[in-house]
Amino acid sequence: MEPALSWQRRVALFRGYQTLYSQYLFHLTMDFTFLDEDQRFTFDRAFRRIEVFLRRIERAEDMSIGAFVSIGRRHGRLHAHVLALGRGRGSDRTLLDISCSYWERQWPARAEIEPVRSHVRAAKYVAGQMTKNESCENFVYDPTDILRRSRIEPDQGIPVGSLEDMRRHAMDEDQ
Repeated sequence: MEPALSWQRRVALFRGYQTLYSQYLFHLTMDFTFLDEDQRFTFDRAFRRIEVFLRRIERAEDMSIGAFVSIGRRHGRLHAHVLALGRGRGSDRTLLDISCSYWERQWPARAEIEPVRSHVRAAKYVAGQMTKNESCENFVYDPTDILRRSRIEPDQGIPVGSLEDMRRHAMDEDQ
């Protein structure tokens, strides 16, 4: 079990996540739980399960998808939060055009897939959820480089690095 995060580190992580996530106009938020027999999964194995699911959506909907995936454990339960954007290959479709309820039923446990109504709220929600966890890891799903191509410039010129840079910055502030 990882040591508990200090309040200052949680605030720094929250701000870092919020800054990172606010650079994209995401289409969907996705929350996934895992089956009881999957609770022993490592974070890497849980991410592979989500990767397979996102690839299924890409193939079925003929889209390129990019997503930030945060997988955590709280009270011993494994769950994931995803911010995703996607564009049709050769069309104007986006992830907003898919049937969220259909794809929720395709996940083996409970899933909530919803359109983003407020980009600020979505960024705050996922950032807040991930700083509440006992432990968590972050992954990027971006096989077609759509996230890099969809990034919007920060209004205030805040330099944003990788997730690892953000973690290091939070660790420095914690000491």
